[in-house]
Amino acid sequence: MWDSSPWASQRPSFVQPVTPPSTAPCDPPLVCISVNQEWLPYILGALTQLAQPTTWDVADRATLEDVLGRVTDLLACVGTAVPCNSAIPPIGPGGTQQACNISGYLANMIIRQSLIYGINAIQQNQTTFGFGLAILRFIPGGINIAYYMLLGFQALYNAIEGGTLSDFQAAIDDPLLMGEIACAIYSAISASGQITAANFPTLVSNVGAVSYTHADVISAIVDYLNGLGASGLMVLQVPGVLTTYDCSGCGHGGGVTGPPNLPPYQEAGQVTLTITAGNADASVGVPFVESWPSDPLLTLTADSEEVVASYSALSQTGFTCHITAAVPVLADLTVHVSWLAQLPGVI
Repeated sequence: MWDSSPWASQRPSFVQPVTPPSTAPCDPPLVCISVNQEWLPYILGALTQLAQPTTWDVADRATLEDVLGRVTDLLACVGTAVPCNSAIPPIGPGGTQQACNISGYLANMIIRQSLIYGINAIQQNQTTFGFGLAILRFIPGGINIAYYMLLGFQALYNAIEGGTLSDFQAAIDDPLLMGEIACAIYSAISASGQITAANFPTLVSNVGAVSYTHADVISAIVDYLNGLGASGLMVLQVPGVLTTYDCSGCGHGGGVTGPPNLPPYQEAGQVTLTITAGNADASVGVPFVESWPSDPLLTLTADSEEVVASYSALSQTGFTCHITAAVPVLADLTVHVSWLAQLPGVI
């Protein structure tokens, strides 16, 4: 594979162009690789070979741009790697009230919010990776179980993309549905006071048995839970201990009730803009998933050095994204702008 002789000449990674994979970097089946963190910059440097157009054996420029976009996703996947953490964090004292709090939190702040982000991602033509990164940023503890989250959001993204978008929109606007899902979770974990590996199968079965007009929504939620797995949910349940929900309606024709959705502290996304030939700029409005308690801080990054990305009309509900080229472009120029909004003081 290599020649350790000091006089050996440097060789390219590929002696001839290769056929690109047919899948995206985050498509299942996934594998888990652990390496020392000091090697990450060198691994990323080596992977940039894949960003060379001469690496790929493709038929046309459009196919090449698609492949290079997937390479960018791969570099982002590797570059955002976090320290391995397989330990389940400590949970509270237990009891039925704790189980209720966890159930309400998972239904409203994990499942519902993930559905909202999934709809938003598809409407904005985000990649699966962009959708997953947004989820990892908004769910406390999500970054510590990135592997489980990858499986979960891949399943959820595929389900929403392949289903009827209006069904999922109706679901997130239906407080009764989330109350019933919370009751289904509560029924499975009330005896233990929390989610465990032992009660996880019952939890998934109970959620799958929830009766709802749009069966594709329930199926997508079940796929999401199975993707997260028991280990993933055992980490994600921890913040729920600190919330307060009421489960007295479960089994009596009512659902779990509790506090309104918590305000966001961080949100990320990606928007696509096209400068048409003969023009030098383009703009598009970008709504936030949830209204912020105050105007957030906003950062933008464009995937093209030919333009400058900027924003205007920033408010608690959204902003206008702009891209500007130095001179009018000769042909249509499509640019992807990644954005990150966060409350002041949040890292």
